[in-house]
Amino acid sequence: MESYYVYGPDGEVTILSTAGEAISLAYEISGTVTGESGAYVWRKDKINTKNQIMAIEASPVTEDKNSLAVCLDTILAYEGIMRNSEYMLTQGKTVQEVLQENLENVLYYPDREIPVLAMLGDGNAVLIIGFNEKNVVLMNPETDKVYKMGMNDAADWFTENGCHFISYVKK
Repeated sequence: MESYYVYGPDGEVTILSTAGEAISLAYEISGTVTGESGAYVWRKDKINTKNQIMAIEASPVTEDKNSLAVCLDTILAYEGIMRNSEYMLTQGKTVQEVLQENLENVLYYPDREIPVLAMLGDGNAVLIIGFNEKNVVLMNPETDKVYKMGMNDAADWFTENGCHFISYVKK
């Protein structure tokens, strides 16, 4: 199991066993999180007022692919990797395993120009691909659309669905 190091602004270091706990603490104290390799996992940065990954377009659910598989395939294709995520998921792979095995240089971390996979309570998934001052931009395979959702509505929706987000960064 990997350890995560949270560096506070006063130089204090806390070691935690999960990325989520480490990121939560770092957010509270305006700190930084690194993994065992020393690579940044999370740091409090100034966020742009708007951004959208224009290279990601709507992709629909099909008989052969559910929304989670479409979102994973979209992330992998965005990185130039073509895989059948639906097959890997039906073989018992987790979302993290699919990303780790197919994006060798990734960590769990949302960053600019990297899509964030949002797992929904019903097992479906959407990609967060952009935002502005008032909206979040989503790619939803269930509706085959890219659309905006108000920040407050999106926050409520993600909270109702358990706030399960997965992303990555290149080392």
